[in-house]
Amino acid sequence: MHARAPLALTILAGAFLVQTAIADPVGHHFELTPFGGFTVFDGDQRVHGNPITDDLYLGGRIGYQFHPWWAIEVAGGFTPSAEDATNGLDVDFYHYSGNLMFTPWGGLYGGPYAFAGAGNAQITPSDQSGESHGDIEAGAGVRFWLSDRIGLRLEARQVYYSAGGLRINDVVAGGGLVFALGAKGRDTDQDGVSDRKDTCPNTPKGATVDANGCPKDSDLDGVLDGLDKCPDTRKGCTVDKNGCPSDADGDQVCDGIDQCADTPKGATVDEKGCPKDSDGDGVLDGIDQCPDTPKGATVDEKGCPKDSDGDGVPDGLDKC
Repeated sequence: MHARAPLALTILAGAFLVQTAIADPVGHHFELTPFGGFTVFDGDQRVHGNPITDDLYLGGRIGYQFHPWWAIEVAGGFTPSAEDATNGLDVDFYHYSGNLMFTPWGGLYGGPYAFAGAGNAQITPSDQSGESHGDIEAGAGVRFWLSDRIGLRLEARQVYYSAGGLRINDVVAGGGLVFALGAKGRDTDQDGVSDRKDTCPNTPKGATVDANGCPKDSDLDGVLDGLDKCPDTRKGCTVDKNGCPSDADGDQVCDGIDQCADTPKGATVDEKGCPKDSDGDGVLDGIDQCPDTPKGATVDEKGCPKDSDGDGVPDGLDKC
């Protein structure tokens, strides 16, 4: 039977080859696993001088994942067996243990794990009370996550104890469904959509996303909603890193739309950012303090007509 000892180590070595992606259940959570499999008894183990028949195993695992790499777990199970002999008596095998689990290889589809702990093993023939033995348990396995809450677990567990001066090494191998209670799906970019469902996995932190985890840009200015401090920017405007439009000449028409980018400060402009001169005197509306100057009159820098001889007729129109 000792030749079976490397079984759990073989599973662990194979599990190292499993390469996974990025999203199993995360956060502190409980895991409940109804477990079934097969118990292979050590050939040195005897009841009334007879070996025990390998048989089916039923049990369970209850664990608490308190760190991404570490968990604690209680394991236990039962195998209804018999003496491997003609008219052999029924023999029940029980075990339970507390284990520390090492799970550094998790990912989107699961990953391998290893564990070790201590507890108690008991062999109970039908004609007498059982013998309890303190045991050491160790092994390895792999989990495959079917969703962020449910997975499949496969493992091999070695149960070591001393009985009648012999070192006994029984192996329990099997699997079961894992139910993650209180977990949440991994969300690498922290956008509120788990990696398993996120079709845009590298969203900048703070951006607003849709149900698929893809960021939105409602005003199409190139700055994502949630990061955009000016969310209603007019289409075509040039914006800064905060999504707010720039207006280099201060005429209230944003750069990118402004077709007259060097408008003098204070001038009135049209929707394209170009200044107006309603009276055609060369002084722009908004700066022109005499907006109704007669056409042809000479004006000063404020747009007001000059009258050098003070006769009431503006220069430019005054023929004398």
